[in-house]
This record gives sequence, structure tokens and C-alpha cells, in this order.
Amino acid sequence: MAPYDRPTWARISALMDAALDRPPHERAVFLEAACAGDDALRAEVAALLAAADEAPAFLDGQAADLVAGVLPEPDADLPDAADVGARIGPYRLIRLLGRGGMGAVYLARRDDGHFDHQVALKLLPPDRTAGRIRRRFVQERQVLARLDHPGIARLLDGGVTSAGHPFFVMEYVDGQPIDVYCREHGLPLEERLHLMLAVCEAVHAAHQNLVVHRDLKPSNILVTHTTGSNEARVKLLDFGIAKVLDESADPESEGLLTRTGERWMTPSYAAPEQIRGGPITTATDIYQLGVLLYEVLTGHRPFTTDTTSPYLVQQAICEDAPPPPSETAERTRTATPGEAPASAPVSAPAPAPVPPHRLRGDLDAIVLKALRKEPGARYASAEALAEDLRRYLRYEPVQARRGTTRYRLRKFVQRHRRPVLVATAALLLLIALSTVYALHLTQARRDAEQSARLARIEAEKNAQITDFLINVFAEANPEERDGEVVTVEDVLERGAARVRTDLADQPAEQARLLHVIGRVQRIRGQYEDAQDLLRQAATLFETLQGPTSPDAAEALYDLALTYRDQRNAEQALPLLREVVTRFRHHYGPDDPRLTSAQVTYAGVLRDAGQPDSAEGLVREALETLRRQPEPDEEHLLNALEVLAYVQRAQNKLAEAESTYREVIARKIARHGEQAETLAPTWNNLGYVLRLQERYAEAEDAYRQALDITRRVYGETHPHSLLLLQNLASVLSLQQRYDETRTLLEHRLTLMREAYPPGHWRIGGALLAVAKAYLRGGDIAGAEPYAREAVAIWHDGLGPEHVWTARAQSLLAACREALGQTDDAAALRTRSLAVLQSAAPLGPDHQPTIQDVIALYEAEGRHDLALTYRALLPETP
Repeated sequence: MAPYDRPTWARISALMDAALDRPPHERAVFLEAACAGDDALRAEVAALLAAADEAPAFLDGQAADLVAGVLPEPDADLPDAADVGARIGPYRLIRLLGRGGMGAVYLARRDDGHFDHQVALKLLPPDRTAGRIRRRFVQERQVLARLDHPGIARLLDGGVTSAGHPFFVMEYVDGQPIDVYCREHGLPLEERLHLMLAVCEAVHAAHQNLVVHRDLKPSNILVTHTTGSNEARVKLLDFGIAKVLDESADPESEGLLTRTGERWMTPSYAAPEQIRGGPITTATDIYQLGVLLYEVLTGHRPFTTDTTSPYLVQQAICEDAPPPPSETAERTRTATPGEAPASAPVSAPAPAPVPPHRLRGDLDAIVLKALRKEPGARYASAEALAEDLRRYLRYEPVQARRGTTRYRLRKFVQRHRRPVLVATAALLLLIALSTVYALHLTQARRDAEQSARLARIEAEKNAQITDFLINVFAEANPEERDGEVVTVEDVLERGAARVRTDLADQPAEQARLLHVIGRVQRIRGQYEDAQDLLRQAATLFETLQGPTSPDAAEALYDLALTYRDQRNAEQALPLLREVVTRFRHHYGPDDPRLTSAQVTYAGVLRDAGQPDSAEGLVREALETLRRQPEPDEEHLLNALEVLAYVQRAQNKLAEAESTYREVIARKIARHGEQAETLAPTWNNLGYVLRLQERYAEAEDAYRQALDITRRVYGETHPHSLLLLQNLASVLSLQQRYDETRTLLEHRLTLMREAYPPGHWRIGGALLAVAKAYLRGGDIAGAEPYAREAVAIWHDGLGPEHVWTARAQSLLAACREALGQTDDAAALRTRSLAVLQSAAPLGPDHQPTIQDVIALYEAEGRHDLALTYRALLPETP
């Protein structure tokens, strides 16, 4: 063999690594393609491969360390296809399933008359019945004998043939490698994670029996289905290089390997300590679970190990930081045809990747924690990794992200929500008031240039205003009030009272301050206080400036917004009509204040059932905004959102979808993918997709919105709770009833945390869980939730309330279906009387009544089904 320069050897070494990762029968085809016509290179690599077959330890030094234990042993003495039909003990060989360094595995059938079933039979040829191979073969059999778990292929039998072939018999698993199964079935994220949970459980069971697998990879984890069921199950195979942690149980098991320095592993999935020759512990399997999880989620491995030199393989695994899974998924998503991340499995078809945004955050953190270089920094056990995956599936914070600054801040806000809100509102009020008077002082300085006398007057007024604000906020100082805690509400109420009395002789300043405090009260949701303040401000402005005062128009606009926020279109519409007229007169057709008022007016018209009139207004505003050289992006986004809202009401769903997608693209370009303002837009897009029966796309949109609201507001915020309900609805429409029930039960837990016992909203959450059980066919599971909902609404809303009645009807139908008829008929009669008095029932009640009808139809009670159907509006 001629000496090589460094580049040539690097290329040969890379080709060797890649070839050795393939079965022997695929290597010639691989070399033909990889060498690209370089016959000399192909011949050299082929010769090295032949040498590897003759002497597994032909390499020395670092390269030998990397590939020791994965080079195939000679297999000339193993039975081949010609031996199909041969008997080994009570088993008859059917076909060869695979060969390896530890022998060969055959599909066999036991046909001795006692049993008749297929098995996997692993056979060691006679030339390897001594030394390390025999010890490893015997150890694998002993390892399997001590493992009893549904996720691990079972040991059934073992022995030695008359010709001296040691063998053992395992459960035959007819399945696909986990990565192939995920790819070919196009599994969604949740199903991929459930498969990985099953893998973690099997590995944890092995660890509890003091066994480390240390060769976890897709080909050793098969996914199969039980007879008569579509439920996927995983089976963990091949404990050929497993390590028994309790070496006192088998002192020979690791001694030879320790003495010779061999490292048994598959480089693509090896942990850093395997590469370095360090101690093998359960943390080694945790790392390999991380690699496997990475591949299941992205279709790629975290490091390139197929096409580089052994040195670079070691450097990548031991030194380089893996890219987050979301980053790899993003590169896959944006790759040009034929392009893929370097860590893609060789010859693998294009994966069905999980969308990058679904991986970003919690799943990135989980995978990267499992892949830490230091064994002690990984998860403490496979069960701990599994628990973090369960927490993710339950929409709970994961342990992998515990301790980060963002997490600590979020938890602090959740623990101290009310004080933080009070402090924030007080700060906003102070900023608003300071801004108003900073602007006022600026104008005063301009006037001072023309008239020193006016400047002195303004200075005196502003000094009085400053003293006034200082006095108002001084009253909120606990030291001035003997330690009494003063809330933002106290500050605002006392401030408004002081404005009315102390500034009575300064009506212009009084009007401006009343306007500012009115705005703050609207933002806080104190609508009655806000309306009084804003009306008084508008009246003062009109008295001072005349009936067409622009300041009065501004105050009237804020007054209209208080009515809009309360869904009171009757009061809001005449105010908005007047505001639009005044703004057009004072500011001109291109002023952003006018376009903003037009868009608001359009939204209220849509709510009032006038979508066609609304469309004309919002399109006029959009035309004005688009023709400006530098349009206000926030105004433009708001106008587009309202246009989509109007298009929904016009049933122009495709146009509404297009508009929402434009808004999302603009917001991402402006603020990034995690911007708070994206949440309502994703939610609205999900609703439009749901109306078009594109449920999978709607689910993705709702999850986008939920990820943002959970991060920004926390899980118990009303926005997050609403999105959980929306997400559950599309899961149910996809007939994913188990997921729907799990999600709604989690939402119920959050509702119990967010609201006091007996709150009417908890009743609604209970009824939603009951209906989820019903749609999954579990009437007995639904009954206790419906019963508790009835109790809450009966006590809180009263027995004659239509919500109470609809829950009672559902409970009665459940009990009758279960044969609990003692009080069901009386309950149904009482509730039916209330519902009939409120008929036809509105859309809030119709889904529950439909569930009642379905229960009675299933029971053959068509008369009752017809009675309840009469409660619904007639369908055109």
C-alpha cells in the first residue's frame, strides 16, 4: 500500500467510515457512486474493507478506538440462504434477517408440536465460541434474561446446537425502525413524542435492572402494531454491547474490554465518554436518547459523522455544540431541492419535519439538555427525560428551562401578578401625565419666543400642575398614610377628585387631565369611571373651544372606544360617526387620526351587522395609508386586521385568510416570530381555517398563538385559557378525542387555579370536559363532570338560568343512558321547561343541545331527541 498525503488519507478515511456504517451488500454500490470514477481510490478503499473483514483490528491508534466493535466479524461459517429449513433444536430456520459482529439473526418457527409461532433466533458460529465474542454473546443472553418489560423484546429460549453453535431465541418483532416509521407515516409532533416516551420507559426499565444499552439507534428500536389494533408500540432490541452496571454479577462481562481498550459503539450515536473511553453509565443512554429524539423531531442527527475523518468525528461529538433542533428544522424547511443539513441520514428520503416554531423553546431545551457533553449535566434518568416530555405535552413549564432569567421573571410575575399590575399601571399613568405636560411645556417655550408675558403665565400654570401632580402622588406614599397600602385605583380616584376641585379655575388644564385619567381608566377596564371623565372633558373642551373643538373630538373618540370595548355598538356608532366627520374637517383626508377612527368605525359597523358598509370604510382607510410615502405600519396592520374581520362576516373566507397571512408576515418582519401582537392574528387565522374545515392547519395556527400567550401572559391568563379551548375544538373535529380530553382536563386545572371555587367559568370548563368524554364514547366518564357543572351553575346562576338548564339536560341524558333513571326524568323535565321558555337557543347553547340529541338518538329515544331538536333555530 502506497503512502498517502494528508488530504488523500482524510478522503479514504471518510469513505471507510461511511462504508462501514452500511451493510456489506450495499458497500460496492456506495463506493461506485462515492468515488465518482476514481478507480484507484475505489480499489484502495475496497482493499481496506476486505482487510477489515479478515482482521477486525487492522487499524490502530485513534481510528481503531473509534471503530472497534462495529467492524463486522467474518461470517463464512454462518448458515446462509441455502440453509433455509434447517433445524436448530426445536426451531426451523425460515430466512436470514441480518448479520453482524455477534453472529446472525434468523426468522425461525418452533414446530415441535408443542407450540407453533415465529421467533427471532440469534446464532453464534463455532469459530467464535471462545474468547471475547463468546463472552459478549453469553452476556447478551444473560442481560435479556433479566429484562421483563413490554417495550423490550423478550428472551424465550437458548442453548447450544449439536454442532457447537450457541444460540438464543427472542420474541420476533415485525416492525419498522422508529425514524422510518415516523417519516413514512408523517406523524405529527405529539405522536412522535409519545413514541419517544415509550422508548424512555423501556430504557428506564433496563436501567432499573442495572443494564445500560449503550447502542440506542433507530435500527435497534422498532415500531409495530398489536394484532387488531392501530396503536403503535415500540420494541427495544439488540443488547449485544450492553453493559451490566453490577459487575459483581458477572466479573467476566467487561474485564476483557477494559483491558484491551476496545470501545463498542455506533459512532453516529456515541456519547462523548464512549468516544474518549470514559466510564459508561446510565448517562450514556440519556445522551443516545437525546440523539434519537433529535433525529425523530428533525429527520437529522445533531452531528455529521458519516462523511468525515475519525478525528473530526471525535471533535464534533466531544467538543462542538449541536445546533438546536429548531435551527436544523428551519434549515431543512428553507433548503433548496436536493439540499439538506450535513447530518441527514445517508440516502434518506426527505423527512416530514416538525415545523421549526413547534421545536423552538421547550423542545430545544429538552434535547440540548440530554446532549450535554458532561454526563452529570444531562437528565438524571430516562424517567426524568420522559417527565419533561410529559410536561411539554401537558403545556407545563419544563425542567430543562428552569433557572433561566426569563423563566424566573415569568414565575415572579405569576406569583405577584396583582402588585406588578398595580405598579405597571401607576408607572403608565405617571408616564402619560408627564408626556402630556412635557408636550405642553414645549409648546409653552415656543410661545415664549413670541411673548415673554405668555411664557410667564404658562410657567405659572405648569408650576401649579406640577405641584398638583406631586401632591396627588405624595398621597400614595405609604409613609404619608401610616403604612396603608394605596392601589392604583385609589390614586386615580383621588386624582380625578382633586382635578375637579383644585383645577376648577383652570378649565383647560382640568379638561386635559380629565381626558388623560379617562384614557387610563378605559385601559384598566373601569368603563363607567372612564365614561364620566371623558364626557366631562369633552364638554369642557367644547365650552372653551367651540362645538367643533378638535380636542373635544379626541375625547369623544376615547369615549366611543369605551362603548366599543363593551360591545355596545348602539352607543358607539353615533359617536364614531361624529368623530370621523370632525377629524376629516380638522385634520384632512390623509391624517392618521382620521384613518384610525375610520378603521375603528368599520369594526363596530361589522359588529352591528353591517359588514358591507364596514368594508367601504376600511378600504378607504387602507387606500389612504398605502399611498403615503412612509405609511404608519401599526395603523396599516390594524386596518388589515379589521378588513379580515369584515371579510369573515361576509363569508369571504379565502380573502380573509389571505389578509390574515399578510398581517402575520408583516408582523414577523417588523417584530419577530414571538411578538405578542401575533397571538390574536394567529388565533383569528385558526378560526378562518377551521371554518374552511382545514383542521390540521387551524391546529397549527392555534398552537402558534398559544405558545406566544403562554410565554407573555402565563398559562392561567384568560387569553391562554381561551386558546386552549379553541385548540381543543379542532382536535375534537379531527376525532382526536383522547388528546382533546387531556387538553381540556389540563385547562380545567388551570381554571381552578385562576378562579375561586364555584366560579361560573369553572362550570363552563367542566361542561367542556364532559362533552369531550361523550364524543369519545365514554358516558360514564362524562357524568361526574356534568354533575359538578350543574352544581356550580345552580348555586351561582340559579336554577332558572338557561346555562344551568342546558347542563341539567346533559346530565339527565347521561344518567338515562347509564340506567340511572331515579331522578333523571325529573331533572330533564325541569331543565326542559327553562330551555323551552328561552327557545330558539343561541349559538352558545347549541353544541350542548346537539350532544343531548345524540345521546337520546343512540338510546332510541327519538321522541326526546325531537323535543330537544325543536329548541334549535330552524335551518334554512
